[in-house]
Amino acid sequence: EEANASKEVSISLPEEVATFHDSLFQPTEKTLTLRIKALVQKGDAIGAERLLETMPSNKGGGDFRLRTYLPILELHCEQGDIGSALGLYKRMRRAPGVHFNAENYSLLISAIAERGFFRDDSAPIDGATDIGYHPAMGSQLLSALVSEMAEDVLEITSFCASRMRMAFIQGFGLNIDDEAKEQLNAVPKADTLSLPEDLVVDRVYVDNETAICPRTNATLRLIALDKAQRSQLHDTLEEMANSQYAEYDEKLKQRKQVVDVKDEDYAAKQLRNFAEWIE
Repeated sequence: EEANASKEVSISLPEEVATFHDSLFQPTEKTLTLRIKALVQKGDAIGAERLLETMPSNKGGGDFRLRTYLPILELHCEQGDIGSALGLYKRMRRAPGVHFNAENYSLLISAIAERGFFRDDSAPIDGATDIGYHPAMGSQLLSALVSEMAEDVLEITSFCASRMRMAFIQGFGLNIDDEAKEQLNAVPKADTLSLPEDLVVDRVYVDNETAICPRTNATLRLIALDKAQRSQLHDTLEEMANSQYAEYDEKLKQRKQVVDVKDEDYAAKQLRNFAEWIE
């Protein structure tokens, strides 16, 4: 009796209402999200993912948003079920209602890195080859995931960078003390001078008079263009803007996402407006 009572208490009111609704009517994205979150709180990632199949119109994942999938993805990563996490991630990328951000990518990449799957001597991730990752481990897998991230993310936060960095340290079995971990986890300030062998990817403030980069101590050069060169650069940038916008528009169409109808010269017009504003 006590066991049954504890089970009844463990069912939250929102979950109970959502379950009752779905037993009488067709499940909706909101009711399934509530039920999925309840299962995730109980640690049942597999049961939560099975609920995704209970919406008849959702075989392609079109009716679900990031808020529905993300709790399951987080639980898969937390439990170390990388095969299931990668499979769900691939499904999420095909869903029109899902838009990934830097935090989502750092979550997945960190979980894979922590368990050493980016090592070239690692065993392959279960099921990864079935969803298009060849090989399913090592640096080539990392390259594939980072390439996919580049399609959705322009920059990552310092928190995401630190999270992934520490995950790689753990996954590659590097032995470092607590003090060294704190130093590695700290993102260098914009005016901290780097070492000669460092690869620097930072935003910095460059002195207008000295033109010296505060991170690398390199002196930046101002390249003067003549009229013909400026015209060629302008035309090339316009062409690149239009082609990049066309690729982005096509990617949204492939994901069946709704896009505003723009003319073919839309991106170039925006670039011209920006150039006029600068001048």
